[in-house]
Amino acid sequence: MSKIELDDFGRNLLEQVRDEVIDKWIGIIDGSVKAPRLIDWHNEIKEFQNAPQDVARFVSTKIVDSCIAAFLRFIDSNEEISVEWKGVDIREESDGLSGELYGDHGWLASFARNPSDEK
Repeated sequence: MSKIELDDFGRNLLEQVRDEVIDKWIGIIDGSVKAPRLIDWHNEIKEFQNAPQDVARFVSTKIVDSCIAAFLRFIDSNEEISVEWKGVDIREESDGLSGELYGDHGWLASFARNPSDEK
């Protein structure tokens, strides 16, 4: 991989993963989001006014989960990226990598050390 390709990957990763997650969480915290689930998160954060540890725990878990989901969407949406795990192309094994995180049998429910309420 050349320096140009490496920098192009880094730029796209930051724009499509990092910036997306930061913008999303700024919107959640300031209440400018429109999606019902994100409005619920904003309302939960507002209820934590006197419990900073609860806020930090809630927000940090949501931010990390959001970042992982955004990264998996980034992989799915860029055919230039090939990801193999133990010789298997994981994109070929899934109908959407970010969806693998959620549900009663998703990666978060099955493997996360710290609980997530995402379904």
